[in-house]
Amino acid sequence: MVSISNHHISENAITTLVQQEGAPMWWLTRVYRPQGNAEKVAFLHELADIRDLHAGPWVLVGDFNLIVNAENKNNAIISRRMMARFRALLNRLELKELYLNG
Repeated sequence: MVSISNHHISENAITTLVQQEGAPMWWLTRVYRPQGNAEKVAFLHELADIRDLHAGPWVLVGDFNLIVNAENKNNAIISRRMMARFRALLNRLELKELYLNG
């Protein structure tokens, strides 16, 4: 049986505590982010704040509208500064990217 509780809703994310009988608890945060650079910077700060509030295993999913590598972009318009900020936050929060196939 899976139990989902303790919702934390912020401007761009919903965080939920997930508990399964016989398994450790973990946090799931679902995000969606707008396109503007100023909003993206605020969003990165928001993610750090969410992490500070929720100790333990954490999965972060959704549409970030940010990239880690230039190869992930489908056109030549790349904000290397924003890419570096996103990569730095992922490193600081010790998050790992789960790669999709197909």
